[in-house]
Amino acid sequence: MDSIFQSYDASVIRPIKEIKFDILGGDEKRRMSVMTGTHGIDIAELFDKQEPKRGGLIDSRMGGTGGGLCATCGLNSKYCDGHFAHIDLAEPIFHPLYLQFVKNFLECICLNCAKLLIQKETDKLKTILRMKSNKNKFVKVHELCMKAKTCFHCGTYVSKIKIDRKKQTNGVNIYSETITTNVDEKGSNKVSLNLTPSLIADIFDNISDEDSLIMGVDPKRSHISDMILKVFPVPPTAIRPSLRGFFSAGASKEDSLTIKMAEIVKTNTRFNKHKEMHNEHSLKYSVVHSMLLQIHVMQYYDNSAPITQKNDGKSSQLKPLCDRLVGKFGRIRGHLMGKRGDFTGRTVITGDPCIGINEIGLPKQFAMNLTYREIVRKDNYDRLKQLVKNGTDIYPGANYVYKTSESIETGKIVKPIYLKFRKEDVVLRYGDTVERHLQNGDFVLVNRQPTLHKQSMMAHMVQIIDNTELMTLRLNLNVTSPYNADCDG
Repeated sequence: MDSIFQSYDASVIRPIKEIKFDILGGDEKRRMSVMTGTHGIDIAELFDKQEPKRGGLIDSRMGGTGGGLCATCGLNSKYCDGHFAHIDLAEPIFHPLYLQFVKNFLECICLNCAKLLIQKETDKLKTILRMKSNKNKFVKVHELCMKAKTCFHCGTYVSKIKIDRKKQTNGVNIYSETITTNVDEKGSNKVSLNLTPSLIADIFDNISDEDSLIMGVDPKRSHISDMILKVFPVPPTAIRPSLRGFFSAGASKEDSLTIKMAEIVKTNTRFNKHKEMHNEHSLKYSVVHSMLLQIHVMQYYDNSAPITQKNDGKSSQLKPLCDRLVGKFGRIRGHLMGKRGDFTGRTVITGDPCIGINEIGLPKQFAMNLTYREIVRKDNYDRLKQLVKNGTDIYPGANYVYKTSESIETGKIVKPIYLKFRKEDVVLRYGDTVERHLQNGDFVLVNRQPTLHKQSMMAHMVQIIDNTELMTLRLNLNVTSPYNADCDG
């Protein structure tokens, strides 16, 4: 496999103008997979003699686990973000996140000839094609196609597409309902057809590049048929780490995603075996395994039913992939967009007429966590030396010491010294940095959201409150107006 480290010529680097997101196709998933030249992962077992099994779901080629090195890039888990693998599915299945898009695209084309359900010479379509946004373009094309009763190319009646999703089992079916002139034995003129993922994939494959562009999808970048899942991407072990501990003879407790993917691998392997038999018995079980594979994948991505699974002999709630990304505590809002950081604190405001309008009352417990960085000089050496000696638990003290002087001399990054565990033998030198506790007279920035004007963020002088019953920020009542603050509890 090619090395992940590449050299770049600085003269050809250009500023990023735009970012485009495409549907990840099956060929692209195989190219980015570390399981090259194979059908992907087909081994459900995770360990072989307490080591990650090669070709399994925690193969070391997907990233280092338990302090080990990655077999692909040779880095440890701190510097290796991990690498994807893949599973070639025995049969195409629905991707739960694309269900509504699949339905909308099916409503835009004829199920018989895969042609667009609108005439291309109309003025309305020409106006739509001038739109720059592909999303808006597709919405307008979909509105026009919904008005069609028959196909302009083959004369077939237009079908109504419906999604039937079972909330209890996470099963899903898409079927078409067509009104015809013929009446059956029950007196109904409706003909229903179950649209399997394989059938829909064949219909999407027959969509012309011209029709695809009209619907806002560039066939050179991605194809509509990629919305049907044929290759299952296996994420790196970094997002589903094994929890090693003293569970049972040094065994590990696996993430719920890994356990669910093991079920997908088992079902997929059985499905492949039954397809190879070609008899009536195997055909019956192939249908069962097709439904079961679809349910497992739906539960992996978006588990709407309260499914529990056994892990280390105990039942645990399955946390699907979508729940880890969306929501207040997900990867996006909870981590990537999280506003909390170092040197910040947050609590409620209490009015206090006994402090100045330029002061803020700060509980001592806050002051021992919110630190102020001070460089060691001749005039503050003795004071900082005493604070370092006090450590983290005695106020006023200090939490960290950065040996900046050693870093300058050796040219290497020196890790900060945490004074909770080491304070007696720390020798300060001029140029070092000490993170000391906040003290009376320090200035801090105070902000109350929503930040509507510049007075919503102002500087105040710290006044330490040494009282465990007063654990809120205290402001003079005359300063609450700029913050639009009140003290109503």
